[in-house]
Amino acid sequence: MFRKCAVLGMGLFLSLALLSAAFGAPRSLEAIQESGTFRIAVADQSWGLFRIWEGDQLKGFEIDLCNTIAEALGVTAEYVPIPWGQGEEGSITGALGKGIWRDWDMIASGATITKERQEVVNFADWMFNAGQVLVVRKDSGIKTMEDAAGKKIGAQENTASLEIIGLRLQGAEAVPFEIVQDGFDALLEGSLQGFVIDAPLAVQEAKLHPDTLEVLERPITRERLGLVLPKDCDPKLLDAVSEIVVKERKGLYEKWFD
Repeated sequence: MFRKCAVLGMGLFLSLALLSAAFGAPRSLEAIQESGTFRIAVADQSWGLFRIWEGDQLKGFEIDLCNTIAEALGVTAEYVPIPWGQGEEGSITGALGKGIWRDWDMIASGATITKERQEVVNFADWMFNAGQVLVVRKDSGIKTMEDAAGKKIGAQENTASLEIIGLRLQGAEAVPFEIVQDGFDALLEGSLQGFVIDAPLAVQEAKLHPDTLEVLERPITRERLGLVLPKDCDPKLLDAVSEIVVKERKGLYEKWFD
């Protein structure tokens, strides 16, 4: 029995040691500057004007912001595409929901700043004032949020958008999608009557299809989006990123959304 416990204990010790070696402590600002590279995890799918994938090239509001941050720190931005995921290691939801972090220095994913997420990660100062809205088919009969009862309303899975359907759209049938664009496609095809999403993306999609879609004037929530860093990140890095975000967010908003 003692030998078995000792072996199990040694196995646990080795597992923890390997985990520590694999992930380690977050890099300090000085270590990042010495390396010359700032590793930024980004969702591997386009997300409106925030993040646009064109082949293996990236552009958008968040990307411009991250490039400016890297330049101000005197390093090069290195982007690491990762999935939104289901809370597993190596995914954005794994970091946001469980604090599971790999060897990234920061995550750019259009993440909503919430108290629950702040328990496991750090957010830099907000980069974008946003909110959840309901974009609907014009023939859906939905003119107010109360009209969503009995209708199929989509949202991206593992997001605040999906939770909001149950909380604020009483009687609606929530339909989750892994990829936002798949949800918009279902809305255009008519298998959905509405879709809950951050306002900038909803407005952008409605402008592309003005004969089919419209955004309800009344927002469901008001939220702020932020860049994500590890819970135990270097305070100097967090302060430096926040300072640059505050300086740049207005100009980048005007560039991409005005």
